[in-house]
Amino acid sequence: MLRHIVVDLPRLGVPVCDREQPCNIYDAGYIGGLHTAFGIPVWPPELGVDGLSITYALERMRNMGTVHFEESACEHTGEEEEVTTAQVVEFAKGVEDDCQGICLDCVRDGRMHLVNGFGKEEHDSLN
Repeated sequence: MLRHIVVDLPRLGVPVCDREQPCNIYDAGYIGGLHTAFGIPVWPPELGVDGLSITYALERMRNMGTVHFEESACEHTGEEEEVTTAQVVEFAKGVEDDCQGICLDCVRDGRMHLVNGFGKEEHDSLN
């Protein structure tokens, strides 16, 4: 899930250029907005025990707000000039939905695998 956030959240700020040789349309303003929202100096953030947690990432995304681009998108993609609060909240909801039913303490402790998982009875028997 964290890798999904790290890779795909920045893509919200990258309109797709349909040219054979796509334009470089990463926007420094949007990436700077991610730095500010997550309280980090560079993107991507560190992952793991001492790095970004899913809970923290979801909280930061919900409170991120609209981020305006420093420059307009290339002439091939239209006039997108911001990533709205609604887009970021929808992205966060998708991450949250993907985590539905996962006990993060169990995953962290190595008692459950994110892909295979296990049912409530197995979880309750371990706690």
